[in-house]
Amino acid sequence: MLVSEDGGAHWRAANEGLADLDMHQIQPSAKHQGVVIAACGEAGFRSDDRGAHWRDVTPAGHRT
Repeated sequence: MLVSEDGGAHWRAANEGLADLDMHQIQPSAKHQGVVIAACGEAGFRSDDRGAHWRDVTPAGHRT
């Protein structure tokens, strides 16, 4: 995943801890600045720092 903070002039990697790269949806929080949720093929991830670091928040029992 790449992130730009200047309208696309420069990009940086934003995937530390993002173990499933089969992205289906990425959604920033409208209420909490910096929070981003990623729905992936086999897991869900949350970032609290605009994608710099991710943690697995997949509900227990979801994985097959």
